[in-house]
Amino acid sequence: ADAAFVALGRACELGVGRACNSLSIARAERGGDVASALRRGCDLGDALGCRKLLIGQMEKSESPDLDLRILTSSRLAQACDAEPGDGESCLALAGAVERGWTSSEEAGAPHQRLARACQLGAGPACAKLVHLHVTGKRPATKAELERAAPAMEDWGDRDAFSCAMLAIAKKRGLG
Repeated sequence: ADAAFVALGRACELGVGRACNSLSIARAERGGDVASALRRGCDLGDALGCRKLLIGQMEKSESPDLDLRILTSSRLAQACDAEPGDGESCLALAGAVERGWTSSEEAGAPHQRLARACQLGAGPACAKLVHLHVTGKRPATKAELERAAPAMEDWGDRDAFSCAMLAIAKKRGLG
């Protein structure tokens, strides 16, 4: 186990972003510094590291410093906009804008990020789109609603909100 831990640390140092993410997990299990490994992975362009770093700060209700905000917004936007794209990065961007931790100029409009995340199959993003639609806060397009149901079904066993919004969408004949 120690050899694997050392190997992960070395791979992260050598510039393998995914290794930095794995190192963060190993450090968490050992009570070590998780954030620095995630930051290194994010610096290397690993969207998962950026996402975990940003979400970790959101969970702690810490507002990221300017450099970190710009870095995570930029890396997550790249991952979201890429083909095929990373729906969870799009979802994290939408959440960061909604919390005021980054701007629409830096990260894109939250509704557009949610729609892209849903298009990429991120069930929680689809559930949020349906929620905004049924509460009248932000109407969704017919295409967005049609894409939402299958993604929420795929996530229903992992995400209670997706499951609940799927039931509401079906009851109302949406999608």
